[in-house]
Amino acid sequence: MKKRLLYFVILLSSTFTIAQPSGMLEEVWFLDYIEIEEDEYIFAPLGTDFTLNFVNDNSVFSIQIVGEENVMTGEINFSGESFSHDGLLATMLDCEQQNCDFEDLYFYSFLTTVNFDPNNFIYSYQQFNTGEKTLLLTDSRNHKAYFHSISVAPNPFLFQTWFLYETEGELGGGPNPVTSSNPPRITIHEDMTYTAIHECEVVTGNFISRPLAFFPREFILIPQNYLSNIDNCLPGNEPSFSSFQTMSPIHMDVSADRFTLEPFPGFIARYRNVLLSTTENALLKISIFPNPASATITIQNSSSPINSYAILDVSGRVIHQSKFESETIDVSALKAGMYFLEISSEGKKGIKKFVKK
Repeated sequence: MKKRLLYFVILLSSTFTIAQPSGMLEEVWFLDYIEIEEDEYIFAPLGTDFTLNFVNDNSVFSIQIVGEENVMTGEINFSGESFSHDGLLATMLDCEQQNCDFEDLYFYSFLTTVNFDPNNFIYSYQQFNTGEKTLLLTDSRNHKAYFHSISVAPNPFLFQTWFLYETEGELGGGPNPVTSSNPPRITIHEDMTYTAIHECEVVTGNFISRPLAFFPREFILIPQNYLSNIDNCLPGNEPSFSSFQTMSPIHMDVSADRFTLEPFPGFIARYRNVLLSTTENALLKISIFPNPASATITIQNSSSPINSYAILDVSGRVIHQSKFESETIDVSALKAGMYFLEISSEGKKGIKKFVKK
């Protein structure tokens, strides 16, 4: 099923090298997704490895493709950063599995046609300093297929229970803390099923996990089989996990104790693997004004004693730090730009973003 992939603006943190065709010949390539129409990404389904590999037999090159039930083969000719075939052969086994439609798409809408017509492909092969390799094929009709050199498993830190502690909207002007003692939570299991709970609502389903094209450390989650149980809810309750209904890819970032979802560009939900303490909740409720500021900022709504603070730039470098002696902090010496105010209280820390005019 075709689903629109949200665009993501990502900084590339690992370096890569462009290799010659010999580098591609060493790998079995696992298909990640196909793009038949511009910006319409069709992800390879779970349960089957759709693969491609090149064979070099005394400088006679061929290609082998494995689908759900059938196999496709044929000779190819390399020329610069492209290769072509004059027609491929395929086995014609009856395919009655759930992934057969995707096999047909892979074989007859990308690699060739139902008439086994010739096709030409431009390739982009990259090897990252982390060891991962990626391959992008673009055919003469501008259809694309993206592959990894290994079947990439999701980060094992993903499989635990996560508690929502902060949200951010595109027009929200900054993070919005979730201070409830019973926040929305989601448990993700190793089989990629999930259970999400918020007050009276229980949502179940599963995710497909995919690395993001040419950024193998970045992943997306594709929600599947959404089922919401609101039997115990009062009329008018808004669903808490409505973004899981759409089956649209969700950008994901996960570490040992943090989990971030971005279902739409600029709309972010941040989770932790523990409930916030009373002090941490109090720090989240703190606000600063004015924002943007030109001379001073003032801290409001502090219900816990603040011990110290630090001002950091966008790279995380500490610009200024001091004991907390006044609710008003002088920022007049800062250059114009974005900064973070890190507040410390009883061994806990909270961060607020502000802009210096």
